[in-house]
Amino acid sequence: MGTDNNLQILQQPESAVLFNDVCLIIDQARRHVATYVNVEACLMNWHVGKRIKEDVLYNQRAEYGKQILKNLSVKLTERYGTGWGTEKLKHCVRSAYLFSEDDIMYAARTQLTWTHLRSLMSLKRCHRDRPLTSWLIILTAYSITVFGKEK
Repeated sequence: MGTDNNLQILQQPESAVLFNDVCLIIDQARRHVATYVNVEACLMNWHVGKRIKEDVLYNQRAEYGKQILKNLSVKLTERYGTGWGTEKLKHCVRSAYLFSEDDIMYAARTQLTWTHLRSLMSLKRCHRDRPLTSWLIILTAYSITVFGKEK
């Protein structure tokens, strides 16, 4: 009987409004958290790439750079688990070469994910003179799936 009583209370118009308002608050908070996490993940990857780039440039040896990525990947995977393979680290470094920190901040705040940025990296290698904002126009017109198929 208690369950029926609760169901009747929730079906009253005031309760429906309250329920909808609370749902909106929760949904908005979740979107904010997702945006914040995305911004931090993109910045983290860019900073990792920048730091690796600085180390490799300082030593000015391509072979050294390859070995550094392999060794760093092993150590990062041991500490943080999967997701830090050499390919990921290469993407991080490429992002540091192709984008400024401001580019990354702007892209992440406009809801671009690391996957979007990786797709942009492959396009931007061919057209380095184009600013990131011109690529954002392209991304709004096409989904990441289309980019994946047109590489």
